[in-house]
Amino acid sequence: RDLHRVDRRQRQMCIRDRKKLDLDTKSIKNWIEKSSHTADYMIPLHFNEEVLFDYYFNLHQILDQLHLALGFSKNTKQKFQEAWVNVESRERTSVPHTHPSADLICVYYPYVEQGSGNLEFINPNSSVEYAFPQTRDNTIIDTYNLFNSKLWQVVPENDLLVVYPSWLPHYVSHGNPNTTRMSIALNSKTVCSKLKITVVGCT
Repeated sequence: RDLHRVDRRQRQMCIRDRKKLDLDTKSIKNWIEKSSHTADYMIPLHFNEEVLFDYYFNLHQILDQLHLALGFSKNTKQKFQEAWVNVESRERTSVPHTHPSADLICVYYPYVEQGSGNLEFINPNSSVEYAFPQTRDNTIIDTYNLFNSKLWQVVPENDLLVVYPSWLPHYVSHGNPNTTRMSIALNSKTVCSKLKITVVGCT
């Protein structure tokens, strides 16, 4: 039974990592275009942006479900740590990196144009390529993911949310420099949801 439960949670995590939110992406896109950004084409967020209230609400619910599915204590919860908007309208890629100060990473795409670069993942467990050797003629894997692949990717789509662990190395692949990709990145941290006070001598 325990093995079955673990397998079920793993399947849930695979399902939860990609989800369409059905948000007003047009309004979010317009807000991003009108907002000022840094020299790195970033817009820092403060979790009080009215245009993103529905996004924050939906994300809280998703993270709460995922938190329990991953086996975290019920005395803890996910808390938004920091967030920012990335606006890419030129040729740019990122190097493989992780987010060590967070526990979960959320990336939402309010607007992307085809060919603007994919979200690429690198499995830190190098042994997986020996357990599941991959060749051009390999037919045993239908959907590549953390459990069966050394490398895999997510093709950005409008209104798509992707959630993955912060220790998973990732980067953005080379894309068409004439396309635009808008994404909202958010770091989530596990914190205590209940304050426990122990007084010596009391029961």
